[in-house]
Order: sequence, then C-alpha cells, then structure tokens
Amino acid sequence: MNKTVHLETGEEIIAEVRKHWFIFLLEGLASLAAALGPLIIIPICFNFAGTELNSRSFYILAFFYSTWLALVWIYFFVSWTDYYLDVWLLTNEKIIDIEQKGIFHREVSTFRLERIQDVTVEIPGFLATLLDYGHLHVQTAGEQREFIIYNAAQPGEVKKKILSAYRRPATDPSLNA
Repeated sequence: MNKTVHLETGEEIIAEVRKHWFIFLLEGLASLAAALGPLIIIPICFNFAGTELNSRSFYILAFFYSTWLALVWIYFFVSWTDYYLDVWLLTNEKIIDIEQKGIFHREVSTFRLERIQDVTVEIPGFLATLLDYGHLHVQTAGEQREFIIYNAAQPGEVKKKILSAYRRPATDPSLNA
C-alpha cells in the first residue's frame, strides 16, 4: 500500500477505484501510432517529392526519429504512471483520493463518509456503457465540495459500495463481505 496513506485503528480498505483499463489502452495505442507514424509518413514524403534517401539524410532522420521515440516513450511512461498511481481508496470510515499530477507531484485528499451529501455516476456514451466505465462525482459538505474520478471502472458498483459504507457504522463487521 502507498506510504502516504494512513489508516486508523480498525479501518479497513473496502475498495480500490482506478480508471478503466480501456482508457489506458487508448493512450497506449496513441503512443504506438505516434511511434510508428513517422515510419509511414517519411517514405511517403520522399516518394511524393521524387527524391531518394541518401546516407546523410538517413542519419539526420534517424537522429530525429530516435529523439521522437524518446519523447513518445516519456509520454507513455507518464500516462502509465498517472493510470497506475491515481486511485481512490474506500475504507469503512473515509474515502482517500490519491491524484498523481506528473511524475513527482501527488495530491492526497481525504474525506470522511459522514460528510458525503451526494454520489453521482455519469456514463459518457455508448462505449462507456458497453465497457462499464464513467465519471464518479462525490459531493461533500465543506470547502472542497466535489471529488471526481474520471473514467472509473464500474462506477455503479463503486457508488453502491460508497453508499453501503456510508449507511453502516464503522464497526460493522459485515463491511468485509
């Protein structure tokens, strides 16, 4: 478990909520397309211009393509880090929102279940309905009024777990069922 998360005595994690795997797959496919795109575009451009690729042009293009691949790899790594480290932890007493912002910046917000005023699930379209992902909004009392996790996996089930944990006393042993 994350070192920035501190659970109280008797507090147990009921659920971990992350973005749906399909969202990361789309970002991975975008990275793959960006990596392979120049291998398709450059020969077409040389063919269209009617010129041949000489050794000097090849080395220059290889340098720029290698630089491009390094940038695409960095983008993919940042996307994976964001996917893996963004998480909501639902415990029998609170919700912990861990938001990774870039590589070296993280925000951890916590709110107790008794502060919840509303839980809303938003399913943004056909594909989201088919794959069961959507946006989960939790409205709380206080300064920071709304917590949102975008593209959460199984948001309807998570809403049920949140409301179930909210309605039960923290000492209820059936929370672990």
